[in-house]
Amino acid sequence: MNETSLVGDAVRGPRAFPSTHWSEIGEAVGGDDEAAGEALGRMLERYQPALLAYLQKKFHADDSMARDLLQGFVCEKVLRGDLVRRARRIPGRQFRAFLLTSLHAYAIGEFRRCTAQKRVPPGKCLSWEDVEAEGGGTLACSTQPAVMSYDRHWARQVVIEALRRFETYCRGTGQTNLWILFDARIRGPLMDGDRPANYRDLTRQCHLRSPTMAYGMLHLSRQLFLSALRSVVAEYACTPSEVQDELGHLHWVLSRCDVLGGDGEE
Repeated sequence: MNETSLVGDAVRGPRAFPSTHWSEIGEAVGGDDEAAGEALGRMLERYQPALLAYLQKKFHADDSMARDLLQGFVCEKVLRGDLVRRARRIPGRQFRAFLLTSLHAYAIGEFRRCTAQKRVPPGKCLSWEDVEAEGGGTLACSTQPAVMSYDRHWARQVVIEALRRFETYCRGTGQTNLWILFDARIRGPLMDGDRPANYRDLTRQCHLRSPTMAYGMLHLSRQLFLSALRSVVAEYACTPSEVQDELGHLHWVLSRCDVLGGDGEE
């Protein structure tokens, strides 16, 4: 067993973590698009770092400008617009690309509007002409570094949310030792650069009978984490095959960069 892989076998393992499919958001309240938009808005809030990273890298927006753009996008396109209705019609595995394209188009429209009204502060962000000049009208190859940054931050938030759910599950079910073992042997080394804890030390800390028992419990904790990871992915990927495709994509992204979002190969 490869203890340091967070994603590799995530298509297997016990189904301990229920998930709410993103495409079911609009149906959860009897087709009420306003409530559906609010639910989708809460989900987007989780992936805010990924969306901000894209705006900052692609459009050279500072933190304040990026946050203003994102807030406008959520208010105008998610809560008051038709994003929910349109999103329900597309395959789940395209959700990230659909979301990114929608945000990109919104930002382009805002830059065009600001430029037309002569309200773009010098040096604050790119003008509409600048955006067009560097291929901003489409998600072409020139956007790849920004897209990779977006994917990296998205993957980071998926992993963080899965860890949060897994820890909550362990503590809520009185199985804290599962979290302690996972944290000491897998999470800490991968995400904080810690040295993996010794099995004998963990055996004493968790009051277990033997290191072999600790090893077996670690295997269970890993399977439970992978189930939590799968539940997060299932919120925005529709079918089992799409969930598997997305898990494969996450594995590829995480293998190319630091789990916490450090620069990887662009």
